[in-house]
Amino acid sequence: MTTHHTPHDPGFFRQFMDRFGRPVLVNIVALCLLAVDDRVPLHLRASIIATLAYVALPADLIPDVTPFAGFTDDVAAIGAALTLVSAFLDDDLRQRAHDIVDGWFD
Repeated sequence: MTTHHTPHDPGFFRQFMDRFGRPVLVNIVALCLLAVDDRVPLHLRASIIATLAYVALPADLIPDVTPFAGFTDDVAAIGAALTLVSAFLDDDLRQRAHDIVDGWFD
């Protein structure tokens, strides 16, 4: 049986990150790996860097201080960047991104 935590439970943040945050972080790490990958054309690497800068800055289309909604534009930007570079996003790179993020949480 799955345990559901409320925001006041100690396990809430861990459960939330496992379900929602970790996949976003894996995609961000994958973009970082692609930004330094010589196989990716320079104009696409520039787009990746611009996307990562947009995500990192708190002042954007929907300010990040807006609860939940503040990150929707960031997730959309990450999705758009991943679509641009999908031809370079192979299983090996995805696994490397997963391994890096798993190392942060385990």
